[in-house]
Amino acid sequence: MIVSMMPRTARTLLGVAFPFVVVACSAACLLKAADPASGVTPPAADPPAVPPPPIAGRAAISPAAPIIPGETVAALQDGNHEAARGALVKLRENAKDPDERAYLGYLQGITERLAGHNDAARATLRTAAAENPTGRWLPKIRFELAAIELAAGNLPVAEELARSEAIRLLSDDRKDRLAEVYHAFARRLLEPDDPVIQPDPNAAWGLLSQARDLAKSLVLRARLLFAMGRTSRMAGNFPRAIDHFQGYLKEYPGGADRLAARFHLGESQRQSGQPLQARLTWTDLVRDIERLKPADADKDAQSIRASALVEIPSTFGIPNPPDDTSMNLGVAALQRFLSAYPAHPRAMRAAYEIGATYLARGKSDLALAALSRLLKDDGFKVETDQARRDQAELAMTATFQYAQILQGQQKFNEAIAAWKGYLATFPNGPQSADAQRAILDTQLLVAADHLNRARYPEARAAWSEFVAQNPLDPRVPGILFQVGASFLAEKKFDAAIAAWGPLTTKFPGSEPAGHAHFVTASLFETEKGDPAGAIEQFKQIAIQPWRSQALQRVAVMEARALTVHTLRAFRTGEAPSLKIMTRNLEKLTFTAYKLNPEAYFRKKHGLENLESLDIGLVAPDAEWTVDVPGYARYKPIEVSYYHGKNDHHKQVTTEHTEGHGKGKLIRILFSVYFGGFRG
Repeated sequence: MIVSMMPRTARTLLGVAFPFVVVACSAACLLKAADPASGVTPPAADPPAVPPPPIAGRAAISPAAPIIPGETVAALQDGNHEAARGALVKLRENAKDPDERAYLGYLQGITERLAGHNDAARATLRTAAAENPTGRWLPKIRFELAAIELAAGNLPVAEELARSEAIRLLSDDRKDRLAEVYHAFARRLLEPDDPVIQPDPNAAWGLLSQARDLAKSLVLRARLLFAMGRTSRMAGNFPRAIDHFQGYLKEYPGGADRLAARFHLGESQRQSGQPLQARLTWTDLVRDIERLKPADADKDAQSIRASALVEIPSTFGIPNPPDDTSMNLGVAALQRFLSAYPAHPRAMRAAYEIGATYLARGKSDLALAALSRLLKDDGFKVETDQARRDQAELAMTATFQYAQILQGQQKFNEAIAAWKGYLATFPNGPQSADAQRAILDTQLLVAADHLNRARYPEARAAWSEFVAQNPLDPRVPGILFQVGASFLAEKKFDAAIAAWGPLTTKFPGSEPAGHAHFVTASLFETEKGDPAGAIEQFKQIAIQPWRSQALQRVAVMEARALTVHTLRAFRTGEAPSLKIMTRNLEKLTFTAYKLNPEAYFRKKHGLENLESLDIGLVAPDAEWTVDVPGYARYKPIEVSYYHGKNDHHKQVTTEHTEGHGKGKLIRILFSVYFGGFRG
């Protein structure tokens, strides 16, 4: 780029001159960029990349080399070396700037060499070098002189000129300056000037590695190794970062960045899944800084100590420790940090993490106390911008969590007050909508708590207040159903039916309305003794799933049903009985059969399975019909029928036979009929 910005005359001469002149130009320009005299000061310890000062004013349009008049340029292009030489001599005599005089002398020497005047060219170049021994054109002048001496056969002189330049190019100081150039480019990759460009730590690490291979100074090599470790962390290559930081501490135990290297070593160990090693690294670092002499314990050392103290709790899993032991140790580490550095930028967040840690382990009382201290700014000071930002963020979160804890402890009124305080203090907070919902939920929890404690009037009062304040809440139908259901627990069935009236009127198509209608119909059937009214109510239900259940119930109530249970086996001398349940049956017909147990035993070798006998083709020994007591249509009736000598029409006869002088067990088989069908 520098060559392209030069006047056409200079580019022509550079092309005609020795090929390595262009290389020397690039090297010289590069050296200038790294030279402290050029304005680029190498940082002391891997500071952030600082962009070069912008070129402003006249310097923004200044050429890379002095401008040559067009006539002189034309003479050079046409090969009119004598005319060009004469013009350059005059220009050189009139030039005031040393660099400009050196540049014109350099061009004059090339012109004289091309014209075949090697001696004159040699003299001109030596004069230009002597007049400006530290100028930026000196390397080019030396290379041109070396080319002239080499062409003249003066090998020792040419060697000496080349050696002096080679020594300069290969010196340790120049290698260090070139390494700084690599370092500067690496910083640009880590912190691009353009916000659209993403940092490239892997490419930066490659440049830093090349810079360290080139650098000779121990201080610079140490600084580059430290930068390689930090760059490896940025790239997510934590094992490599650990190697670099450990290598730094081993090779440079007294390095300027040794404390920072130990801190970053702990970070890399933690991020690579080695919390114990990280904790030991940071703990040793804190202890060693505490032991420093006051003169050595400067502000940077104290800052590193504070950073190590605030990171130690993370090695215990804070703010989500795996067990109570880690919780206690982590909280103790946080409290140690706060006691040592209450005004640290991260003190606010550390105080919040104490409450968050207790909350994560379910220690609600401890969490409540910690969050209360946080909201009162107790135990820390907010003096930095970062602390103020953390306070603006965490105070909202802590207030919301404080109310949640109160709700979990069933301190509902206090929780509602806390959430209202959140809305008053942070009306546009990220959890303002959640706080509003939580207030409503807590009001319902108050009612549920009254219900669980059988305080039904208080529960109904809480529900009624909620409905009055939030008539559009989608939970209102369900709440109205609960109001009526609370009367059922008190056996106030008429009050329950009346309480469900607003529900079925205002929300006729809701599921709770269908549920209330179904329960109302069931109350007509079971509690009010009005099965006909119950069927009418069941048939009016139109909301699923209660309509299906209502129709099933109607089918059951309208069907004729008979269920007979034999409670147990009866022995001789006992009055056997049956438990019979009926619906929609007016009369029952009984048949009785006598059985000779001795004959049955001889045939079956036992007295079991009497119920499997086929009695359909056998005439009963007795048969009678009785009315179902208390019969009413749709009404279920349950009654026990006894067989005994002194009973009324429900009796059947029993037979007692004596076989071989021993009492035998008689089992009575009943066959019950209703409406012409065998039950």
